[in-house]
Amino acid sequence: MPRPVTLFTGQWADLPLEEIAQKASEWGYQGLELCCWGDHFEVQRALSEPDYCQHKQELLARYDLQPLVVSNHRVGQAVCDPIDRRHQALLPDYVWGDGKPQGVQQRAAEEMMATVRAAQKLGVSVLSGFTGSSIWPYVVGYPMPSPDGKWFAFVSDQSGEQEVFVRSLEQGGEEVQVSQGGGTEPVWSPDGHELYYRGFADRRLKLMAATIRTKPELEVVSRTALFSLEDIVGAAPHANYAVSPDGKTFVMVRRAPANRIIVLQNLPELVRRIREAGSVR
Repeated sequence: MPRPVTLFTGQWADLPLEEIAQKASEWGYQGLELCCWGDHFEVQRALSEPDYCQHKQELLARYDLQPLVVSNHRVGQAVCDPIDRRHQALLPDYVWGDGKPQGVQQRAAEEMMATVRAAQKLGVSVLSGFTGSSIWPYVVGYPMPSPDGKWFAFVSDQSGEQEVFVRSLEQGGEEVQVSQGGGTEPVWSPDGHELYYRGFADRRLKLMAATIRTKPELEVVSRTALFSLEDIVGAAPHANYAVSPDGKTFVMVRRAPANRIIVLQNLPELVRRIREAGSVR
């Protein structure tokens, strides 16, 4: 039997599920991978309201769609991640709670187990997501070497929350904390005199620029908030932005406005060809 072609709804969680279902049906999809944020699939409502799952099934059936996968990436990420303020924006309030890391991780694990039960009530046997990892700050693009190859920037929670540090590549060399109040995604300027990172200024997420002096000793000379990152997509632990070779331009990914949806041209034709091929690879 050909494998059904499905669409993950997480990119459009700001839109009602029915609107996504209507579009997916028009584009030729056969099922949806429902995200557990927005109104697409709410775990606690699925477990506490007798008719919740039935209503979801009926809504999708009106557009000849099936619920084939339930995805809870955001909560799953908090199970093993070192918890910091970034997670608050990803998690339901009842999972975040007081924000204390151990409690957040415990509630996230419980929510993932609840997601399994909710998926079963919906008649879905496939659950997708992330688990997070305590070693992510040290891999996947980290440490970030300086242009001259003598220093590296990395993220560590050794101070109690995730912060950006710089250290000499020489064994036993100097190490200094660069960020204050949280920092991730360090990127060196082309000349190596500045280190950019995602941090906080006036309690708002900003791109920060730290001026680094390495002689006579390693030192952070200043920290400057450049601009807001509230609508810029992050990808910690690796940096989701780049600096041009002349150091004058940043390349970043901005979230699409909530009042519109971006559609690939000729997507129905692509889906049709995949369906006719009889499998997805």
